[in-house]
Amino acid sequence: MLFVAWPIMPLSIVVAIALNGPGKSNFAGGLSWPAIVYALWEPFVAWGLIAAWLLLFRDHLNQPSAFWSWLNRRAYAVYIIHPPVLVGIALLLHGWVAPAMIKFGVVGLLACIATWLLADPLVRLPDLRRVV
Repeated sequence: MLFVAWPIMPLSIVVAIALNGPGKSNFAGGLSWPAIVYALWEPFVAWGLIAAWLLLFRDHLNQPSAFWSWLNRRAYAVYIIHPPVLVGIALLLHGWVAPAMIKFGVVGLLACIATWLLADPLVRLPDLRRVV
């Protein structure tokens, strides 16, 4: 599906430039054939990419390891505690002046690391062990 759908967009761009001239075709929206082609092309390419990644990971990266087992055991605890950890780190870095995408990446990375590390002692507590 991906290999069939992928080349349609470059071909459509070439045809649109030939018919309408450079910069005169609107692929972004509206009721025009380029917009319709794009609206139909995008989901097929997305589905194809998702299927390709699933096959790749299933065939080549589906190996058990101690690290994946460690993450697996703490996943539910991470799910439970991640909102306050994420908000706390975002509030701690509130005054930091940086581009939004940089802040997003740094806060996300710190929140992931902190949440997994905080989940570790929770799964070791005898009373919480049964719940998380």
